[in-house]
This record gives sequence, structure tokens and C-alpha cells, in this order.
Amino acid sequence: MPESPPPLSLVVPAELDGARLDRALAVQVDGWSRSQLKRLVLTGCVRLDGELCERPGTAVKPGNELEVHLPVRPGPAEGAGGTGDVVALYEDRDIVVIDKSAGLVVHRNERHGAGTVADLMQARYGPLPDLYGGTRPGIVHRLDRETSGVMIIGRTEEALANLQEQFRKRSVEKTYVAICHGEPRFESDWVKTPIHTDPQRPERMAVAPEGEGRQSATFYSVLERFRGFTHMECRPKTGRTHQIRVHMTSLGLPLVADKTYRHAGTLPVPLPEDAPMPNRQCLHARRISFTHPGSGEAMTCEAPLPQDMVRLLSYLAAEYPAQ
Repeated sequence: MPESPPPLSLVVPAELDGARLDRALAVQVDGWSRSQLKRLVLTGCVRLDGELCERPGTAVKPGNELEVHLPVRPGPAEGAGGTGDVVALYEDRDIVVIDKSAGLVVHRNERHGAGTVADLMQARYGPLPDLYGGTRPGIVHRLDRETSGVMIIGRTEEALANLQEQFRKRSVEKTYVAICHGEPRFESDWVKTPIHTDPQRPERMAVAPEGEGRQSATFYSVLERFRGFTHMECRPKTGRTHQIRVHMTSLGLPLVADKTYRHAGTLPVPLPEDAPMPNRQCLHARRISFTHPGSGEAMTCEAPLPQDMVRLLSYLAAEYPAQ
């Protein structure tokens, strides 16, 4: 685990007399935004004249001594876990909400070693709680390796247990965006077909025959239509493995660049070789809404659409406009 750098020592200059603490930090600390520095204050990383100060709005005076503990920022993942990175969208003493890049495994398992989301989070925040015997530190929920987007990390055992209970009760609202082959008949609809492990290919999931499998429900709506492709929003009510990918494929709308499900359902509309094809399935967890486990506040966090999907959408708009 990398060591944290020594605290940064600052003295408030005369021109910042009466300024908010977070503004004073933003003026003097290079490479960190005011919102990031505000979170550092809220999470107990700043001392004012030797005393812990957790109020970003505290007025400072010339000569005040500031001590700022800047955490190690998570960088690119290394090792078998993946080649992506994570960006903190929100953090406090209880939770961190991150934007996970595609290619990054959430936690270690028999197939993937170091370099996971859990490893990166512990490198930045120190040891995290684990309710699964040490295999998933901090992990509240998972995203597929090649799915990007927003995730919640629990920093305390109480927060982790609370958030996992919210997921069990299905009170967490998740919104994904996808780029699919094909065009749906309706502008929006529910898919409520059960899902089970594909008996022919255990690494895949599949729609189960009537009376079998696990209940699964996904609501989809069209964001933009192209000729032979659709930009869609998907809101899963349940959280089955590969649920959105399986449900969209069952409608004849397989996700673009999905190597696991590309041959299932109807044949996808091919793209030319010069198309900016992402090297992973076009699925991104855009938004998550939940109750903060400490304050009880309703929260919504969003992760911007990654550039590989932005480039493909721009290409489709130019080359495959809706008729």
C-alpha cells in the first residue's frame, strides 16, 4: 500500500482575510478543485491552527496555519485485475461514490488478482470493512468488468451493512445507458422475463423457460434512434447478473461490442471497420439514487458518459441518422 504524503503546511496570506476555508485552500493548493478540497475538510483532512476543522465555511484570518492531509489519488490499475481507473465523485467519512472505468474488476477472485476497485480504494483510504470474509472490502454492489460508471463504496461496517440492506430491499434506483443494435418497437416498456445460467455456456446468463429462473425486471426507454441502432436508458428493478445485456438481447437489441452476447437473438447490424467501435460492451451506469447511511439524506450521484461511447454516438448521428 503506498504511503500517504506528509501533510501540506500553509499560512493564510493577508489578501484572504475573512475568506471561507475551502476558498483559501483552493487558492493555495495546486491541482485540487474547490469541491475536492471542500470534501477533504468534511472528511477531517484539514487542521486550522492545530485543531481539526470540518467546516468548509469557516472564516480564516491572516497568519492562520493550515495543515492539509492530501490523500493518495487512485491511479491506473495494475496487475491482473484490469487496466482502468476510478474517479471519486463524492466522499465523506461513511462512503465514497466513484466512477469506474471499463476494464476494471471490482474485487479479487479466482481469476483476477491485484489492481481491482477494492485494491485502489484501500490504497487511498486505508483498510475497508468486509462482510464477506475478506474478499470484498468496501464493496456494496458490483459492475461487470467491461461496464463503466457509478458505484458506492462503504468506508465503515455500519455504512456497508446499511447500503447492502438498501440493495436487498430494492430501494436503490440505478440508471444505465446503452447503445444497442436494432430499434425497439416501443419508446419505452418493461422486460420481465426470468433469468438463469445458460445450460450450454455456464459463463453466460439466459432468459429462462416459464416457471424457471429468477424474477428479473428492467424498464427501458429510447433516448435517441439511429438507422439500425438505438441509444437507450435502462433501469433495472432487480439486480441479476448480466441482466440488462440479457434482457436487451432477448428483445433483439444486443449491446454494441458485447462479445459475450453478440451472437444471441437477432443478428446485429454490422458497423464498418473505420467505425469508432469501443473494445467493450456499450453499457454505462450513469446514475444512482440512495439514502445516505449516516445522515439519512436522499442522494443522487451521476457519472458522465465515457468518451468511447460519446465518439460512437457522434459517429452514428453522422453516418446512421434516423430515417
